[in-house]
Amino acid sequence: PVADVLWKDYLKYLEFASQPHLLNACKRALRNCPYSGALWSVYVRSLSKKEAVPDKAVNEELNAAFEQGKASLQHSPHEYRQLVLSMAHSLRLSGDIYKSQYEELLQNSIKEMNKQQALDPEHRLTSLLVVSMGDLEKGKLVWESLLVDSSIDAAYSGTWVSYYDYLTRHGDSFETRRDVFDKYRHYL
Repeated sequence: PVADVLWKDYLKYLEFASQPHLLNACKRALRNCPYSGALWSVYVRSLSKKEAVPDKAVNEELNAAFEQGKASLQHSPHEYRQLVLSMAHSLRLSGDIYKSQYEELLQNSIKEMNKQQALDPEHRLTSLLVVSMGDLEKGKLVWESLLVDSSIDAAYSGTWVSYYDYLTRHGDSFETRRDVFDKYRHYL
């Protein structure tokens, strides 16, 4: 079939019923529907489940699949974001072994989406990146650079709300959060 909806349903069934056949079915699905971020995401997830222990060959295969998917989805920011989130999830499951690759993936993806002037709803990529850094001050720098250097409209309240939420969750002081609010009001 050339309809990605049918492939998604079939792959969803295989994820639960017949894991060994999932990888081959993903390859067939992508031959027919290379434009589907959801199918690329299932393929990346199935590759990451291939080995219980992180393996260099599996990681190379995972990276190759990601690059192939990225090339196929370059004109669809939503589909690209879906692939990035699946790849990030796969790397995060590998533990600290691929932490630097995980952070690099998120940083590059944020830059790529900004270059395409594509907005990441709820700023999930940025949120994942700053949480993985584990440092409040570094996280603030990432958020500030997103707000200043980004091609998105700085008056977009969703970005500021996400930044404020980050500061609240990580226990930053009330005064700092008020400063963020004042900066936002400046852009209005």
